[in-house]
Amino acid sequence: GIWQTYQFLGSALFAVGKEEAAVRAYEKSLSLNPDNAELQTWLDEHHHKKKVPEGTEENQPDDEAAPNTAGEALRDVSQESK
Repeated sequence: GIWQTYQFLGSALFAVGKEEAAVRAYEKSLSLNPDNAELQTWLDEHHHKKKVPEGTEENQPDDEAAPNTAGEALRDVSQESK
């Protein structure tokens, strides 16, 4: 579908360093396919990394105290319904 086109565009833009344009394409893709948990998780992580400086405890992927992202929660819910 068209959402895939925006996702591919986002990937291509990100690969050539056009990060903000990539995020806009990914967000458009997600607006057209809101059940895309993988893309939601990527966007959540991207936005979190922009807010939290590298190397801080909050930015560590193994931090058990960190709350789930919206994408992880959506993925968990969709897996439970299968």
